[in-house]
Amino acid sequence: MDDPARYGLVSRLFHWAMAALLLFQILGMVASNALGRESAVAQFMGPIHQPLGVSLFVLVLLRLLWAAMNAGRRPAQEAGAMGLLAKAGHGLLYLLMLAVPAVALLRAWGGTRGLELFGLQVFAPREVAIDWAMVPAAAHGPLSLLLLLLILGHAGAAVWHKRVKQDDVMARMVG
Repeated sequence: MDDPARYGLVSRLFHWAMAALLLFQILGMVASNALGRESAVAQFMGPIHQPLGVSLFVLVLLRLLWAAMNAGRRPAQEAGAMGLLAKAGHGLLYLLMLAVPAVALLRAWGGTRGLELFGLQVFAPREVAIDWAMVPAAAHGPLSLLLLLLILGHAGAAVWHKRVKQDDVMARMVG
């Protein structure tokens, strides 16, 4: 469990596992798009992108549940404008970690390709796509890039706390 001085082991495992998987997922797709669909990176990333995205979606749901269970025990944000900015940044990170895979799942549900995960058919392919389900899916890539920028800003804020403010904010999540 978390406590006011630091995040507990489960929270830290969620944080670092998701950070690694999100960066792998986003940077892999950026590289795939930059190098082309025939590149080795694209050939590697293509088949694992959806299963990894669904896994991340499940992890963020579990992480939110764990955060709710620890709500009264977690370290407090700093006071003032910086604390409000930190809360808003964290809220936006969570919102995007939910929205990015959610619009992709909506596209899979309403699209002609369907979704198969780990050999199990989740959504059958449709003969005709459902247009309203496809519209939000266009935001998947741009939202992913926004998520990447927020992750980089989040990491930058942690370094700023460590190097400039010289406080223990980073130590609470590093352990």
